[in-house]
Amino acid sequence: MDKYKVGDKVVYIADRTSKKGLMYYNEYSQPYSGTVKTILDDGVIVKWDSTYPYSDKLYPKDYVMLKEKFLEIDAKLEIEFNEIKSEINEKLSKAEKLINEANALAIKGGKDSLREFDFDRGFISSIENAGWNTSSMSC
Repeated sequence: MDKYKVGDKVVYIADRTSKKGLMYYNEYSQPYSGTVKTILDDGVIVKWDSTYPYSDKLYPKDYVMLKEKFLEIDAKLEIEFNEIKSEINEKLSKAEKLINEANALAIKGGKDSLREFDFDRGFISSIENAGWNTSSMSC
């Protein structure tokens, strides 16, 4: 757990011991930040830069994190995310090419597009497992 001093810049992370890793962001997709005002045995009181979270309320010490530490962790996660995103985009580019080739075959076979075919259940399952909606794919 971080050690805090009065005047430290912190961000509101809710309960970081939670398996869900709750995180709260403001309307600009930035974490809520503020300055430690008071340190007590059971938590900290923070003067927040915005109206939420509430200032002058006691927050457990693991509900906040030093802003500098947060920014370091966030930068590392951003790098990891971009590496994975690059790999995913490479795979999706290959899928895009194959779908376009399949559509060209459908047109060559006299259909308007792939929409006129019943899709293989494995293909549908793959699309659904990726989180996309397939309810109109065979309409």
